Amino acid sequence: MFKKLTIPAVILLFVLNSSVMLGSECVKCHMERKVKETVPQAAPLLIKENGKVRNITLKDAFGYHSHSCPGVTTTFLATQYGIKLLYGNDVPDVNDLVILSRSPAPGSIDMIDFLMINKKGKVKTSVPEGMKSGRDKFFYTIYSKSKATAVDVQLKPELYPEDFFKLKKKQANKTLSEEEWQTLHDYIKDMITSFPTMSLDDLFGNPQPYMVILWGSK
Repeated sequence: MFKKLTIPAVILLFVLNSSVMLGSECVKCHMERKVKETVPQAAPLLIKENGKVRNITLKDAFGYHSHSCPGVTTTFLATQYGIKLLYGNDVPDVNDLVILSRSPAPGSIDMIDFLMINKKGKVKTSVPEGMKSGRDKFFYTIYSKSKATAVDVQLKPELYPEDFFKLKKKQANKTLSEEEWQTLHDYIKDMITSFPTMSLDDLFGNPQPYMVILWGSK
């Protein structure tokens, strides 16, 4: 069962009278009500692209996705952890990385697109037919070509509420009640604000890199 987190909120996501609100509509609602969002503090994600180091912040990732969300937050932290485990303090080149994701969540996809492709509006990774979301699907394999080494990073499933995706489906279908919206809203707020404050071990356990043999294009 999901345990409500009681840490101080650093993002204010108060929404009133909105049982069908989606992420982009939340932004509009915040603006109308003059709700100020403050992005949680998180170390930047560093990667080399065309010989230059990109300094990717969580705020950058939210901006690419168009709004703050748990999927972006989770994937940002997971890929950051995987890169740290593979490369230590070195900054990897984007062309040395391969990332596999088990999650079709839009925030997760946008985060990896932003990291690996970085061309908003020009490239959008599509979700394979039949791929389903779930609290156990925030599972990523980060692979280094030069090191022939990979690491699996999975968010602990219990950190996502059991009914989260059921409520998200009702939200998409515009069938949420006001009470259900408030529950979903609280879940979203808690995950966005709490995950960046938690240790990576508490979020993802203690994954260990392993060597692999790869056939195909390198």
